[in-house]
Amino acid sequence: MFATRNTESLASFNTLSQIINHLELGESRDLFMWSNSEEVIVQVELPGFRTEDVEVEIEDRLLYIGLAEKSHDSEYDSHEQLTGKLKEHRVRLPFNVNVDSVEAKMDNGVLEVRLPRVESERPRKIEINN
Repeated sequence: MFATRNTESLASFNTLSQIINHLELGESRDLFMWSNSEEVIVQVELPGFRTEDVEVEIEDRLLYIGLAEKSHDSEYDSHEQLTGKLKEHRVRLPFNVNVDSVEAKMDNGVLEVRLPRVESERPRKIEINN
């Protein structure tokens, strides 16, 4: 298993997919991705956002995480309202995932998305016959 924080230097990446993700994410320091032969786990720090403010979508091998931007209402100092403008994270997945088995949960401002690899693409041990 390998873990990647998108702020590492390009020399620390193991795969082309990791390099592409690093370049697409730019200066984002709030997204982390791990993968192994069974699944990809993506965590995004979203302090102050609620579950209903976040959208998660998968298209082909791209994961989209969108959230509504918040702004302070000048009449109500402690009141925040959604502006409707979306911020978006795009993550290129290192392999095809079983979309029906994807799980997402939000806990203390951290969104975690678990994306299991398609069974037919999982590595298998091959028995060697004598």
